[in-house]
Amino acid sequence: MTAEVGHNWSLGATIGRTEYDSKIGFNGDELSDTKGESWQAYALAKYENNNYFVDVAVGGGTGSFRGERDTHIDQVGFIPGETLDGVYLPEELLDGIGNSVTYKQDSSQFSGSARVGMTRQMGAFYLQPTIQFDARWLDVSGKEEGSVAAFSFDGSDNMFYAVTPALEVGADIPVSDIASFRIYGKAGVEFSTKQWEIEGRFAAAENLPGNPALHLTEAIDSPLYRVGAGLELNGVNGVGLAVRYNGAFGETVKQNAVSASLKVSF
Repeated sequence: MTAEVGHNWSLGATIGRTEYDSKIGFNGDELSDTKGESWQAYALAKYENNNYFVDVAVGGGTGSFRGERDTHIDQVGFIPGETLDGVYLPEELLDGIGNSVTYKQDSSQFSGSARVGMTRQMGAFYLQPTIQFDARWLDVSGKEEGSVAAFSFDGSDNMFYAVTPALEVGADIPVSDIASFRIYGKAGVEFSTKQWEIEGRFAAAENLPGNPALHLTEAIDSPLYRVGAGLELNGVNGVGLAVRYNGAFGETVKQNAVSASLKVSF
């Protein structure tokens, strides 16, 4: 929902729910299968002056995910070789690791973003270059079960920063005196924090002295190439409808998302 509060300002709020169904594979083998959902709520503000604008969003949300991760490692033959005394040690067959683990993961985040841009109108068409700055705090906890390769972590939190220059091209098509369609496409490049760290423990280490923690570092694709397209219906008794596509592609990421939204103006 959005509302104008002055000649240059408008304020709003948004609540959303996202469902996840993610599969990761390599060389034809499925490495993980994750399903879950998350909820988000954000406060919005927009300032416009002539062709220039600033968008600000602040908020957060929670998520819960369940899935299965492949941990299979085949048995390995080990040949120790010859000792200094000239004695040959026998071959050994090292055990493999169980096939998979199941896991549950919970997350919470708080984030803020600011986007600065301008709109160049050319008849029904427009050109809109922007640059967006993002900061996000993310806390993740999870527990895995099923084999000695199960990894559990509790309350690992990280800060994430990103900047994204982008360009949007679209057209506003009037369909009546009070309603119009907007169709657009956009592309951008996100440069961000390159990694974040999780502190946890493997099930195999639970009985070791001190139950030592491990620090795992996960790489984040940077740059990440973002694309999008959308169709919006605006101005029908203050109600707007929109259908959008957003994609993200990087060295290890391939993401496609389709969403729909309802906007009510007062």
